[in-house]
Amino acid sequence: CGGVSNTRPVTAAASDESVAADSGVFEASQENLKVSQSSNDLRAHKEGEEDTSSPAQIKIGLSYDTDLEALLVSIEQGKNLKELQGREAPECIAINVKLQLLPGDGVIMETNLSNDLDNPTYGEQFHIPLPESKLVCKTLQVHVWAVTKYKTEELLGGSQISLAEFDTQSPIRFRWYNLLNYS
Repeated sequence: CGGVSNTRPVTAAASDESVAADSGVFEASQENLKVSQSSNDLRAHKEGEEDTSSPAQIKIGLSYDTDLEALLVSIEQGKNLKELQGREAPECIAINVKLQLLPGDGVIMETNLSNDLDNPTYGEQFHIPLPESKLVCKTLQVHVWAVTKYKTEELLGGSQISLAEFDTQSPIRFRWYNLLNYS
């Protein structure tokens, strides 16, 4: 179910999102991108063969309930989650999503388990009490976990969603977020 491997190739996934970190937004220069693409670390393709794999993603809806003073997070579905799983994927029997608001009090919410290991559907909503004024300094951390046939959990991947520019007045907005592979 995605054991740690030091020989795993690095792949790049197209996305309309930047990669954000505590130190800011990373923007790859064209020169670094060319060097990276020509390095031996990238997955090699036969001449004329296209990479048809799509990145692992999760569809999340966000809205804010001003009456309840709560962030509403809807975990809808995942797609291409097999991309997060290593060679031991047959050991995986179920997948779920765990989310947490950072910085926060450590409360972790989680979806029910899904037996669909590639394109699970959840349709679950979570209410997170939070004053509107505190929203701008929060980040929603989302992790995808696998449960193995041995009943252990393995972290497969995740994403972080900054709420700094979240519009509390807009209706629920669903969006696909790329998941970074942690295994």
